[in-house]
Amino acid sequence: MAKIVRGEERGRPGKWIVDYRDGAGRRRWITRDTLEQAKKELGHVLSEGGQRVVCALDPNITVAEYCDHYVGSWLQWIKKAKTRHYYTDTLNKRLKPALGRLRLRDVTSARAVSFLGSLRRADGSKLKDSSVLYYYRVARLVFARAVRDGVISVNPFSSLGRELRLDRSTRQVQEEIKSFTPEERSRFLNVCKNERPDWYPLFTVMASTGCRVGEAIGLHVDDFDLEHGRLRVAGTVYANVKDLPKSGSGRTVDLSAHCIEVVRRHLAKVKQDALRLGVPARQVFTARGDAGKYLHVSTVGHAFGCVLKRAGLASTFSPHCLRHTYATLLLTDGVPPQYVQQQLGHSSINITIDTYGKWIPQPGNGAVDRLDAGAGKLEVAR
Repeated sequence: MAKIVRGEERGRPGKWIVDYRDGAGRRRWITRDTLEQAKKELGHVLSEGGQRVVCALDPNITVAEYCDHYVGSWLQWIKKAKTRHYYTDTLNKRLKPALGRLRLRDVTSARAVSFLGSLRRADGSKLKDSSVLYYYRVARLVFARAVRDGVISVNPFSSLGRELRLDRSTRQVQEEIKSFTPEERSRFLNVCKNERPDWYPLFTVMASTGCRVGEAIGLHVDDFDLEHGRLRVAGTVYANVKDLPKSGSGRTVDLSAHCIEVVRRHLAKVKQDALRLGVPARQVFTARGDAGKYLHVSTVGHAFGCVLKRAGLASTFSPHCLRHTYATLLLTDGVPPQYVQQQLGHSSINITIDTYGKWIPQPGNGAVDRLDAGAGKLEVAR
């Protein structure tokens, strides 16, 4: 039976040890600095009924077998097709080729570090840190599930993101954000209106609502409520199929007066073209020459780059910078972060603060004087 013992009893003075047997019947020790940490660890290795966790799987199961039979079935419960595809692709192209032949219980932290190091040299070139971070998170998720299933007792990928500095700090995230200044935003949209008017409605909607590219190209006519100045963002497009948005649920976004006017004119044209073709007016932004097909993200990116060039703006900007611009300009103007969170569809205010915190105006040292202003006359001690 699992128990906690003092470190002095096992030659580890000043420590606390969780002593138990894993699902394969092997005896394990987990050393922690405090009793509270040891109790928390004990809860991880015990079931709700207080009995030892029993492994129902073969303790010699390999990483590839576990991914195919158990992780594969779990992935089917992920609602977003894009996320499901990325997870499956990571397992098949990264994790299984590198660690697939090993038994799960033979994958140590050293092997995990070696695997992550090999990703930096994959295909003869260094992958982006963001890609390595993504693969690390998927691998950590797989082995965390194996811990829950009782096949292994410790996740070899646990804490490696911090130790190897794969996890980006809040400061790094904010420094990597690229957004237009108000002048650059106006220049981009004006050039688009004059030289690429066919793209002006799409980029105006993105710049005025904070929609992601996939969300914008997936908009339907019925999503707009121009009378009340609102837009319902109900999904995102992936592989020409409308899927759930990134947050997993839809959101309602407020529309500016200018955006309403641009959309009103564009919808009139969409309905006119649909009537001429004898098809229902459904999609707002469609692929050229095919009214029933969504725009491709790469097509939007190409058009965005053309407008950037004509506007004399840096080529390092991407269509997603319109979403960043939307958020940073609102926050800089003093709009409450809670409102920006709702507009962007972030699941937590923490995401908004961590991503755009440096654009939130700070009141300055004098702000604390407001404490005294409403307290009546305060006497100064002599």
